[in-house]
Amino acid sequence: MQAKSLCPLALVFFAATSQAQWSSDPTVNLPISSAPSDQVQAKLVRVGSGGGAYSSWFDGIASGYDVRLQRLGANGKTLLPAGGVLVADRGLSSTQDYGLAVNNDGSALLAFRDDRFGGIQITAARIGSDGSAIWGPNGIQLTQTTAFVAAPVIANAFDLGAFVAWTQDSSVHVQRLSSTGIPLWAQDVVLTPASGSFSVADMHSDPNGDTVVLSIVHQTGGFGSPRRLVAQRIDGAGGLMWGASPVAVFDTGSLQLGNFPDFVPDATGGGIFSWYDAASLQFQCYVQHILGNGSEAFVHNGVAVSTDTTRVRVTPNASFNALTGETTVVWREQSLNQSLNGVWAQRLDQTGNKLWTETGTSIVPLGTSELTQVIQAQTIPGTLVFWVQSTGFNQGRIEGAKLDGAGSVAAGPFDVASTPSTKSRLAALAAFEGIAILAWTDNRNDEGDLLAQNVNSDGGLGRVGVESCFGVGCPCGNNDPSGGCSNSTGAGTYLAGVGTLSVAADDLVLAATQAPLAVNCILFMGDATIAPLPLGDGLRCVGGNTLRWPLGGTSFSGTASYSSLAGQSQAFPPGFQLTPGSTWHFQLWYRDPTGPCGGTFNLSNAVSATFGP
Repeated sequence: MQAKSLCPLALVFFAATSQAQWSSDPTVNLPISSAPSDQVQAKLVRVGSGGGAYSSWFDGIASGYDVRLQRLGANGKTLLPAGGVLVADRGLSSTQDYGLAVNNDGSALLAFRDDRFGGIQITAARIGSDGSAIWGPNGIQLTQTTAFVAAPVIANAFDLGAFVAWTQDSSVHVQRLSSTGIPLWAQDVVLTPASGSFSVADMHSDPNGDTVVLSIVHQTGGFGSPRRLVAQRIDGAGGLMWGASPVAVFDTGSLQLGNFPDFVPDATGGGIFSWYDAASLQFQCYVQHILGNGSEAFVHNGVAVSTDTTRVRVTPNASFNALTGETTVVWREQSLNQSLNGVWAQRLDQTGNKLWTETGTSIVPLGTSELTQVIQAQTIPGTLVFWVQSTGFNQGRIEGAKLDGAGSVAAGPFDVASTPSTKSRLAALAAFEGIAILAWTDNRNDEGDLLAQNVNSDGGLGRVGVESCFGVGCPCGNNDPSGGCSNSTGAGTYLAGVGTLSVAADDLVLAATQAPLAVNCILFMGDATIAPLPLGDGLRCVGGNTLRWPLGGTSFSGTASYSSLAGQSQAFPPGFQLTPGSTWHFQLWYRDPTGPCGGTFNLSNAVSATFGP
């Protein structure tokens, strides 16, 4: 993968001034929120390429489940106030699903049910990276109705606005908002079936934010009737791109009652859908790829992930590799009577052919332990798979494994959260090239805290052997009162490393965040450290033989990362290759014309890495 050299916006890994970072101990995970009330239904969304993430959740039941949001740097530091920012102070005593997405400028988008202004309505909010309410403290109310409304979803639009969809009585409504929250369509786009009812399941925009794909559960008749899956693509003007009626993704058998399957976008206007058929209790997992033109890449009604009829399988979770066109699916494998559980995986090529045998590959063989919440994060070094394993009530542990390209277990199973407790609503995110982030509700301390954990590409937790600031007092982020100045954002820029130090693996990623937007920046490296030397508004700590990284850039989204370091260094002048046994030091220079200390540029902290074979 080509290195990206854009400046950043969010805090990253091993900054000396960080107050928290990822734990390397699976018994001690990172609290996102440990308020006395319970925190439930965590969601995660990636913020650009710098390794950070937003996490949202519902908080507390004393006066209703409020909507809260926190931002995480790649080092696990929370970037918004403790406990997150309050998005909506609601009075609802129960929860439904809701939507979280990220905009191209790094702002967060949320959609949720809202009872603050009479009845239950649908509200959308846009929250800046600094926690500010861009669409005002009340957000944008999309409905003023006495109808039943439920389970909204949201996706970014190219103009920093959003698409929002929700269930309203027996139909699905869709509306587009401008960057300031103004509805852009005179009337909602309303999707209604000829019979039965539609309920929204999931929605994602294409990479440019020009169109969205919406997945819908079709209840074909009354309560006990079969439940099917359909999809529609909608353009920026509200046009139905796949015809007057949605495309049938699954039109035989039935989804499980209460199951609203997610899907993953394919980067070209289509999506990869996975579900399990619960008809006649002959549970089987299927996958379908609907292309950008609405046609099916796989056989109609999808490819069954396994041909083994001696077992059943449920709750699939899919990911898609846009570079190879391959789809990876993980699921819960069970005996016919569902008394034994395992974790399995399958990979499909572009046309749906099975690549990991006809029956998939076993990650955890069938056993008596309960295995639930099987989920994956597709990172560049390999597929990371996670699940909750429990031997009894309140004994849940989060475990994981890494799969190689052949479907073999390359690392694990390993512990991610080993303190026994009830763990629910596990969410996983490929935060960037070498790291996954997980979030979940955990009752080890009370009715439920929101915890998180990173997992590196080798299955390890916490930091890797990239040392920050060399122990010589170079302030990380240049906001240390002992020297250097904060930048124009009021904070400092942080450079961090995630991955391993293996030259052969070449999976170390350097990410820098929390610099001003839209400024030029340069990564440079040297073979020695120097006493902190004032330079601009910052301090230079890298010296000796130095080299400017060949790619410079400008940040618009506010996040950046440098990857494939060892491989790219082979084209550098003699003596600057990253080889086993070599030690190199890295720092980021960036322009900051409105910096508070009078300079026109600044520096990040520095990091040091000694590479191995």
